[in-house]
Amino acid sequence: MSASTEEQLDEELFYPELELQFFEKIWGKGFISPGGPQEVAEILQGVDLKNKRVLDIGCGMGGIDILLAQEYGAAKVIGIDVEKPVLDKANKYILEADLTDKISCILVDPGPFKYKNHSFDVVFSKDALLHIPDKKMLFSEIFRVLKPNGLFVAGDWLGGKSETDSEHMEEFHTLTDNEFDMVAAKEYEMNLVSAGFGNVSIRDRNKWYLNVAKQELKDIQALKDEIIDALGQKTYEINWELFWKTLIETLETGEFRPTHIKAIKEL
Repeated sequence: MSASTEEQLDEELFYPELELQFFEKIWGKGFISPGGPQEVAEILQGVDLKNKRVLDIGCGMGGIDILLAQEYGAAKVIGIDVEKPVLDKANKYILEADLTDKISCILVDPGPFKYKNHSFDVVFSKDALLHIPDKKMLFSEIFRVLKPNGLFVAGDWLGGKSETDSEHMEEFHTLTDNEFDMVAAKEYEMNLVSAGFGNVSIRDRNKWYLNVAKQELKDIQALKDEIIDALGQKTYEINWELFWKTLIETLETGEFRPTHIKAIKEL
């Protein structure tokens, strides 16, 4: 099957199957966002997952879920995602790790969670919530499925405070087809408080990711020939090299701000 035919089959996917192999070359096996295990450790500073029941929103290829069970001692991890190709890889990796008794990665439809109230000790997510525009509904659902004193802990991509986008941010939105819905930290915190959360903590990671993104661009350029062979020249130029250059520019202007968030469902 030609790359162009494969692209047509994948055109409605946010993460086309052929691209996943290159994400793993940049970020590591089972990972679909920056930083690998080290950034997961940063997000989970001070968090005890031992014997906890965890919901992972936007679990992707399952690399994080395997970490949560293997390295952090979670008793059960339920990963949910809306795209089948990433879940196929996740379930393959979970089987290889012999963790099917502790981890389930499930295909879901966008919208409210199909879980009962007070189902989880911890709700986790990494770089996935930006794809959900209705933050009020999202945080209300997270609050609902958490047990009393349960913890919401996440890495998410937030926006800067500027009311007017720079040309770089406008181009960023164009390249992503408005798939990224990023709000400023203050609005994010207010939505969490409105949902009922307390003890909200926001940790900006803009400077860290600016350095990482520059290295990612070098990694992508080193993979240029492979990406072109698999995905085509146009896809490489627009979806990879141009996207990352624009991403770096929005990090430099401060309009794009990866962030760590913690909040507690207080009694």
